[in-house]
Amino acid sequence: MNDVYNLERATALKERIDPTGKKWEIKGNRGSSLVHARPNPDRADAQIPKEFIGKWTSPSTLAEKIDAWLNKQWDLAEALIAKAERKAQAAKENPVVAPEPKTAEESLAELPEEIKQELGDMIATKPDVETLPWAELQSMAKDMGVTGRSRKDLVAGIQAAG
Repeated sequence: MNDVYNLERATALKERIDPTGKKWEIKGNRGSSLVHARPNPDRADAQIPKEFIGKWTSPSTLAEKIDAWLNKQWDLAEALIAKAERKAQAAKENPVVAPEPKTAEESLAELPEEIKQELGDMIATKPDVETLPWAELQSMAKDMGVTGRSRKDLVAGIQAAG
C-alpha cells in the first residue's frame, strides 16, 4: 500500500467506480424485493464478477460485496502501477547496453585454426571482389554504402572502403 493517500481511489470507492471506470449500481426488479448489481454503462454482454453475481435479498449485503470487490480491484491496480514504476526505476539505474557487433574479420579471427583449415582458405580470407557474381557484388556494395553503375565502379569502391 502506498504511503501517499490516493484521493482518486477514495472518490472512486465512494461512488463505486472500479479502476477501469465502470460504475457499479444496485438495481431492483419491479414487483420483487430482489436486487442485483449492474455496471454503468450497462450492456447486454456485461460480465458480472463472481463475488456478487445473481440476485440478492439484501441491498446492504450486496453493497458490502461490491465494496470488498472494488477494494481488491483497486489494490491490484495500485500493485501493477507500483510494479511498473519499480521496473522503470530499475531500467534507469541499470541500463542494458548491447555489445558492439563484431566485424567479419574479428569473427573469423576467433575461429580455431582447425576449423579454418577444414573450411579452406575461402572462409579465412576476404573474397576476391573482382570475381564475385554481379548480385553478390551489388549486395556487398550496398552493405558497405558504396554506389556505382558499373562493375568496375563497385569493385573500386569496395576495395577503397576496405
